[in-house]
Amino acid sequence: MALWLSPGEAAQVAAMPGVARVIRSYDRHIQTDTTPEFVNAVGIWDGTNTGSLSGTQGEGIVVGILDTGINMASPSFAAVAADGYTHTNPLGDGVYAGWCDPSHPSYNDGLACNAKLIGVYSYPSSGSDPIDDNAHGSHTASTAAGNLVYDVVYGDYTFDQIAGMAPRANIIAYDVCSGSGCPMDSILAGINDAMADGVDVINYSIGGGPESPWGDPDSEAFLNARNAGIFVATSAGNDGPDAGTVGSPGNAPWVTTVANTTISRVLANTLDVTGPGTVPGNLMGLAAVSGAGPAIASDITAPIVYAGAVDANNVEACSAFPSDAFAGSIALVQRGTCTFEAKVLNAYNAGAVAAAIYNPTAGPPIAMGGLEFTSIPAVSLALADGEAVRDWILAESNPTARLNASSSRVVNADWADIVAAGSSRGPNVIESYIKPDIAAPGTNIFAAYSGASDAYGMMSGTSMASPHVAGAAALMVALHPDWTPAEIQSALMMTSWPDGMLKEDATTAADPFDVGAGRLDLTNAATAGLVLDESVANYLAANPASDGNPAALNIATWPAALA
Repeated sequence: MALWLSPGEAAQVAAMPGVARVIRSYDRHIQTDTTPEFVNAVGIWDGTNTGSLSGTQGEGIVVGILDTGINMASPSFAAVAADGYTHTNPLGDGVYAGWCDPSHPSYNDGLACNAKLIGVYSYPSSGSDPIDDNAHGSHTASTAAGNLVYDVVYGDYTFDQIAGMAPRANIIAYDVCSGSGCPMDSILAGINDAMADGVDVINYSIGGGPESPWGDPDSEAFLNARNAGIFVATSAGNDGPDAGTVGSPGNAPWVTTVANTTISRVLANTLDVTGPGTVPGNLMGLAAVSGAGPAIASDITAPIVYAGAVDANNVEACSAFPSDAFAGSIALVQRGTCTFEAKVLNAYNAGAVAAAIYNPTAGPPIAMGGLEFTSIPAVSLALADGEAVRDWILAESNPTARLNASSSRVVNADWADIVAAGSSRGPNVIESYIKPDIAAPGTNIFAAYSGASDAYGMMSGTSMASPHVAGAAALMVALHPDWTPAEIQSALMMTSWPDGMLKEDATTAADPFDVGAGRLDLTNAATAGLVLDESVANYLAANPASDGNPAALNIATWPAALA
């Protein structure tokens, strides 16, 4: 229950019989095509991985998305998918939840729910309507359960088709976030509404610092959701690679907490070093992933200047440079320490016409966020490519380069199954069991955006990994309606792919503190011969504050002492 109370009134309410706790509301934060094939969901769609069970794409399953709202006009959420599949509304024809329901106090007849998107909500502290103004909510929703969509244009590249993990599931969107964060009162209202609406799965790509799950409001609410038979996937957080960075509610044993791993594909512009003299082939056609700022409208040919050559103590461009340090040039800087926006702004203020930001660790270049208010194009380069360009600059006089406006799909098998540097890691600093539980693709994920109906784009983070598991769970609920959320979680974890997973250096083997049981792989999940269940009563009894032992829970995670 959310109330406006003075401190004195709050103290009075806290003293009333039956009141377990009174807390001040606070904010959580959101955590920011080929992946169904990559994790073998297609084998569940067509029945090749389902044993004696019929294949499913999530028909009849309802996925609740607690996030920033949803782009109701997107083809990813239309009543009829590109392949002609016509959705059925499990609530009944023309019956909708939330603000599309005429009986709801906030009914809005301007909102167009349909048989796919069967409900939308917003809350007083999270905005005026459920229309996504951030892109995060639309992106997570379409990753989990977006329709099959054909011929999606991104720059000058066209995807033949994209789809969410459970493309025929239904969606209800709960807008619990505002521009400044995700207020806890909105979050709890959204969880309550999702339970009342009878959703089967919740995706929650939101989190904060670690707290005990036995006293954390949204963690406790998700225990109620598990008691109601709802599977909850949540993001591990983006505070890695330091140890002990998984936050709340991701540290709760009754939610499925997801780490972020890479795939082998990027959509990228290219960068060519053009001089001086004859340039080696390894310095041409480098994958350069555009960020969220200004697009490269036409080829940019200019001198290229390395930030470390300007100031050896400012290779990451987190401090200001002399005003003409990059005059008319492309600035080459290293990722790390400060935001992408700060780097690009410092380069721009020093005269740069573009910025190239290269990774400090292995893996693919990423789609950089937070650049919407910058003034020059910026691209991301892989570590090896950035270092090669850096070395050329330092060895040559007056080096030049060209950022090409054309883009293409670039695949490098060496980029796949690496734990993203920012993905939060165990050990669980609160209790004695491993978190995260599982890993899933979360880097350079292409899905629906906010804005125009044809808006699609790239995002990266554990926020993008979590809905892959939520969509996978929707498929499992459709196949095994008698399985509990705990049993589905154990099936996904115990059939995950542990081999060949690498830490962010792309050399060291990943461990359970990085990826939990391993990377999501649906090849054998539907036919798992052993699943583990656990009761809400046992979860409550495991509270260490009451002398409980979380390590004794019958869950698929390892006790931290054994990791």
